[in-house]
Amino acid sequence: MSDPKTTLIAYTSAGSAVIFGFTANEFAALMGLAFAFGTFVINWYYKRQHLKIIAESLRREPFPKISSDEL
Repeated sequence: MSDPKTTLIAYTSAGSAVIFGFTANEFAALMGLAFAFGTFVINWYYKRQHLKIIAESLRREPFPKISSDEL
């Protein structure tokens, strides 16, 4: 069994070697991909919430009444 401290140090040093081994262009590309994925997830979540609200409002009143002022 390995010591948890040595395991943490090994993984940290391996991760830093990978991160610091990147050139600036590679690092910028990875950050761009991470931000693009994060934006996709956030947009998907809020669009899903929006569609739930619309579906619930249609369940309550499927055909909204239109007043003569709106025509």
